[in-house]
Amino acid sequence: MKYEKQINLIESGKQIGYREYGDKTGRDCGIQKKGFLYLIYICIYDFEYDAMDSGKDEYYTYERLDNAIAFIESRGFPFGEFIPQKGNKIFNPDWFDYISCDK
Repeated sequence: MKYEKQINLIESGKQIGYREYGDKTGRDCGIQKKGFLYLIYICIYDFEYDAMDSGKDEYYTYERLDNAIAFIESRGFPFGEFIPQKGNKIFNPDWFDYISCDK
């Protein structure tokens, strides 16, 4: 099964994510299941223009994991490289408003 490791981690409630940083830009993406929803957080950094290294935060919720994974991949993140975020989580799940993006 494609992404079996990542799916098993998500379904067990673990937050997994991906971070990528260059000299002038950076980006984070994380996903976590909370209740019956899959929470996705994306942050894009432009270190030349963002004050104090704060990036643009985006929050999404999905009811279906396959839709959540498709969205993550559509944004250019390599879902197969997502790993557990031990001790340094990408996002706090309490920041979400829980409105689903599924259509």
